[in-house]
Amino acid sequence: MKLLMGSRMDDSEWKGREKIELEEYLERRSRLSNEASEFRCPDSCPRYGCKDPELRVPVTLMDLLLQSWTIKSKPSDIYQRSYKTGWSPRNETPWVGLLTVELKKPCGFLREEWCEVYPARPIGCAQFPEAWFLWPSENPPSLNRDRLPNYPCLKRSPPISRTRKKHLATLSEMAAQEQWLSDFFLFGFSPFYLDLRNLVEGLVQMGKHRSLVSDRIDPAVPHVIPYRLVEELLQVKLDRAGITGQILKKVASLDRVEGRASFFESKAVTDEMRKSRSCNDVFLFHRLEEDTLQSHLVARGEVCSREKVKVSIEGKDNGRQRKAKRAQVQRSSSGLLLQKSRQE
Repeated sequence: MKLLMGSRMDDSEWKGREKIELEEYLERRSRLSNEASEFRCPDSCPRYGCKDPELRVPVTLMDLLLQSWTIKSKPSDIYQRSYKTGWSPRNETPWVGLLTVELKKPCGFLREEWCEVYPARPIGCAQFPEAWFLWPSENPPSLNRDRLPNYPCLKRSPPISRTRKKHLATLSEMAAQEQWLSDFFLFGFSPFYLDLRNLVEGLVQMGKHRSLVSDRIDPAVPHVIPYRLVEELLQVKLDRAGITGQILKKVASLDRVEGRASFFESKAVTDEMRKSRSCNDVFLFHRLEEDTLQSHLVARGEVCSREKVKVSIEGKDNGRQRKAKRAQVQRSSSGLLLQKSRQE
């Protein structure tokens, strides 16, 4: 099947090798999303997954460009209509998660009961519900069966062949690479972890005031607080810190040839960063305090000094990996979003 049902980007919008590589990548992703899959949405399903806000679908800027190509709309227009910022908690560290871009619900691409960008749908959509059955331990608590009782596709697993399993695993890795690329382009650092532990008390008080949480909840568990409260408070904090404006500015740059060229030039860097991401498992966590974004380094849940990071970078990595890491550290320290850096 030709990518996007025969649609192609105007040659004047892309340059030589870049256009060819983009076409090849997107055609491969579209093929993997559909090939060997025996799942079909039942006709009786009212498209719960496309409408249910509890089923959050992370998207990347690669999704945005692919969908822009499909329906011939500017990336910035699609973003404003169908995307929003969100937060995805890590199962192993409550209240620390990825700052994400998500689909709005109901999905802006839903036309009656059909997807307007089906060949270019996000990888999360292409994998559902097969991945839900294959890797249940990776499902967040918000996606347990009790919370999705009406989904006919979750009554029993569809047939999943060995070939399809390989395709799903490949798509998962592609999604992870795209996430790193999106974070790097938007924020200057990958992955972009947001620590909300300092906001928990405020969220609990909001929930109690609106009778949405009980007095006996365990605030250490994120999913016991309605996600819409988390999203509401997070959006206010992001707006005040100037992060929302920065995201919209970067997305708008993808409307132009130069902006897209910068985006794809970053891919080689982020692919190297992901390959060499061990670095003692060093992460930069960000925290919204007052009206600024602050950051601190952590390693495997413990405090990590900048000198330790430097030793790890210069002592263990080869030249290309070291260059990628230095580029990330340099961009993060000078980026508009990291207004203040500290160690804890």
